[in-house]
Amino acid sequence: MKKEDVLEIAHKLNHTYQDDTPFLMRKGDQLFVIGNARKTALKKYEYTLEFENESGEIYQEKFRDIYITPRRNFEIIDTILKLFIIFNKVNEDGTVVPRDEEELLYIFETEYELAFTYIQNVVEAMFEVELDTLEDVTPDSLIKVLNEVIDHHPEIFNEADIYLRLRMVHVYSNTKKKEGQSSSKGMVDIYFTKLDTYGHMAQYVGKILKMRPNDILDNWGVAELIVTFGTYRNEESYQNFVEWQALSIETKKKVKRPEAFAVKFYTNEDLNEEVEVK
Repeated sequence: MKKEDVLEIAHKLNHTYQDDTPFLMRKGDQLFVIGNARKTALKKYEYTLEFENESGEIYQEKFRDIYITPRRNFEIIDTILKLFIIFNKVNEDGTVVPRDEEELLYIFETEYELAFTYIQNVVEAMFEVELDTLEDVTPDSLIKVLNEVIDHHPEIFNEADIYLRLRMVHVYSNTKKKEGQSSSKGMVDIYFTKLDTYGHMAQYVGKILKMRPNDILDNWGVAELIVTFGTYRNEESYQNFVEWQALSIETKKKVKRPEAFAVKFYTNEDLNEEVEVK
């Protein structure tokens, strides 16, 4: 892998927030849809990988109609997080920052096989093929496809990045509290977008649209699901809020005030107020 390849990947990873395709963020019990809620079209792409057989012959294989479903989103993010370990470092205060060029190139020089495996795993998860299916792939074509995936689906890299940043701040906060021997009760919990979050969304949307949740999980795009869920959920929560407002003052004291909007819709710029991003 050439120096230019490593730096190109790093550059692309550091600029994914320039794209506003919606992605999901979960902070405590609050759900956020980050990005342009109008960009929900399903994105399908074709990729070409080159392989080298035992005889040294090069052949190509095309992977058509590749897109990210809500069911597979978690698996892909899991591989991206491992890749982020290579391209980022965590400071003592829990903040996540990109590695500088010298440090990054040193890692690729000394841990090349590990770094290459992490890149390979991301592509394998995207293509939904078994582990080690791409064992004979040529490095140049693998790097080319990874860069294409980042260009086509920056939102999934943004979702993984936000999780990593929130998680590291949470770990740092937890560590400091333990050092101070203070109770962890009341500590703000920050959860990853759990595996069942998209399943719950599909159940909710499917009930309204009279669709099988599996059809949504396997055929919709992630952006379409989270925006649709957020819209329907907010209609419900706002109705509950209006009904609460109509209650008498005495009754309001006995009834917990509901959130007007259960799912918050943020632009990429709004996100900076919640989490420090790249």
